[in-house]
Amino acid sequence: MISAIKTIFVLACLTMLGYTLYRGFYQAGVEQQAARNFQTDKYSSTAICEDAWKNELRPAPNVDHFDITLHDGCFSGNIYLPRRFYDHIGSAGFHWQPLDAGPNWWIAIWFQGGWPAFGPFGINQMPDYSSYKPGVFRLQGHGRVRIYTNNDPLEYPEKNITPP
Repeated sequence: MISAIKTIFVLACLTMLGYTLYRGFYQAGVEQQAARNFQTDKYSSTAICEDAWKNELRPAPNVDHFDITLHDGCFSGNIYLPRRFYDHIGSAGFHWQPLDAGPNWWIAIWFQGGWPAFGPFGINQMPDYSSYKPGVFRLQGHGRVRIYTNNDPLEYPEKNITPP
């Protein structure tokens, strides 16, 4: 009787181990396929667009989101987040969401004062930078992205929002 229980237990453990390994390999394959589903032929880790200095973006302090069209091959002008997007009090800061996301959508981000740039990331690979403090960055990619926050604007008086 005890040997039958041991046999059933060992078989159950082997079945669970096999299933876990199968799911792990399957999930890794799905993630690798997602990584191959976007084209980054034009990605450059150092190029800044020639007109970047003309295209800096400073959203109004009271907005809760704004949309950006990404550039293939070069990083955009500086994007200055309103203070409430990155200087958060007990909640997440800023988030991003792909818009019009087709199979070739991708994004890379270069924080001011940071090196190297992060990315490129496909639609299923976007990291969470909601706790990253620098409120200035550049973007590169293909498609459009929405930058948004859920922070309450009343926590940030207007006189303290605009970066230099």
